[in-house]
Amino acid sequence: MFLNVPHVPFIPQNDVLAPYMPYLIYSRLEPYMANGNYYGVCYHVGSVLMFYNIGLFEEAELNWNDIVTWDDFIEMGQLMVERTGMPMIQVEGANIWSFSAMVAQQHSDYVIDGQPNLASEEAIRALTLKQDMIYTYGIGRPMVGLQIDAEEFYAEIATNNFASFIAPAWYMGRYLNHAPNQSGNIAVAPMPVFEPGNNRSSSAGGTMTAVTNQVDPEKQELALEFVAFAKASYEMAILQWTLLGFDPVRWDVLDSPALREPSPALEFFGEHVFDVLRDIADETSAVRFSGANAFIVRDYINVNILPNVIVENTMDARTALIEGQAELEADPRFN
Repeated sequence: MFLNVPHVPFIPQNDVLAPYMPYLIYSRLEPYMANGNYYGVCYHVGSVLMFYNIGLFEEAELNWNDIVTWDDFIEMGQLMVERTGMPMIQVEGANIWSFSAMVAQQHSDYVIDGQPNLASEEAIRALTLKQDMIYTYGIGRPMVGLQIDAEEFYAEIATNNFASFIAPAWYMGRYLNHAPNQSGNIAVAPMPVFEPGNNRSSSAGGTMTAVTNQVDPEKQELALEFVAFAKASYEMAILQWTLLGFDPVRWDVLDSPALREPSPALEFFGEHVFDVLRDIADETSAVRFSGANAFIVRDYINVNILPNVIVENTMDARTALIEGQAELEADPRFN
């Protein structure tokens, strides 16, 4: 919203970020770019991952590492349900983290040049899969609390009542705070793909630190230099993991011994986390959360589409998205 006004109230950070650019994961800069200027860097990549319950996979004698495609996921999910009686996945019904990631991994978006793009084949394919997991294949259920940051779902992740879900890497911190009993029992892995050439992750969420044009002009340069140091330097990227438990925004720190020093997140999830993050560093796409009119489309999906398709199953995904596209195109804000 701030970046889509005639006069952006932030100071561009292009010059101070220039020395760090070769080491930053671009998907965490691009959402905060407008008119050729970078206005900040995220605190983390927010790589969208699969979170797998190790105990349930062992009980079912299945290996999540064998999942490459969404077809593999469905096939293994049916075996999971058959052997354990537990759903393979809980599917969000009131937030778009996983839907956005599944659209983005196909190199698409649901807002293009400020216009809705809900009826794209990529969006239809993503939402249809989410719906079919529950109502066609019988391997999923609507998420308890309907979204990953619902209090009810915080309680749910402390149980062994389901085998997997989709969430950004920053959700590791939720486990530390809300499900300490699951330490050593949760693995993270790349997202399955629809077809070869898809990305195995996306980036989601984020916090950009900006320097506003209200800052005293004599102090703006110092403020800009500090923000760049705090968000993009090698030393601070290390602290993004060891202090905050976030996946660092610099790709070159993933092999640093400092990341493998004892820390709560490392103890909980194990060193394989860094192998996964390194493996998907070049396959982390994103939808434009900060694009023009993106919030209008996101709100429409959350309020009008997901409840009908995922929770109530009163509309098929294709119809819901096509009708949503028509309704948004008729909205004066898009004309």
